Amino acid sequence: MAPLLVALASTESIAAPLGLVRFDGIPPVYRSVPRTPGTLVVEYPFFGARSVQFHAHYMLNSTDHWQPLVNGYSGFQPPSFYANAAVLQTFPADDAFARMRQLGVTHIVVNGGQMPPTTLETLATRSDLEKIDAFGAIVLFRIK
Repeated sequence: MAPLLVALASTESIAAPLGLVRFDGIPPVYRSVPRTPGTLVVEYPFFGARSVQFHAHYMLNSTDHWQPLVNGYSGFQPPSFYANAAVLQTFPADDAFARMRQLGVTHIVVNGGQMPPTTLETLATRSDLEKIDAFGAIVLFRIK
């Protein structure tokens, strides 16, 4: 009976494919996030409750600068996350910028390869943003 249980337990791990991704390190753009008190970062695209697991990459990248991240920490989302997500997902709309200002966000990381091509073009025209650094399609902005 024991060998049968071991065999059965072993097959459980192959029940679903694992979405593994090669880790090539944290992109160097994250080194440009200021390490000063009061720095608050939000990363886009901002995922809602049904796709919150995609924020894990952002949490890993934040270990390069260790500044607070609006996207959340450790898989825990407080009730405020859901209210914020509804508005922050409208980015780059003005409502999203208004909410970021309410929250005290100082820096925005935009993963341009995961957003519509017009997003970075729209951000380049905003007078309240300053482009700090970029690495490939990842762009770091400071809110003025």
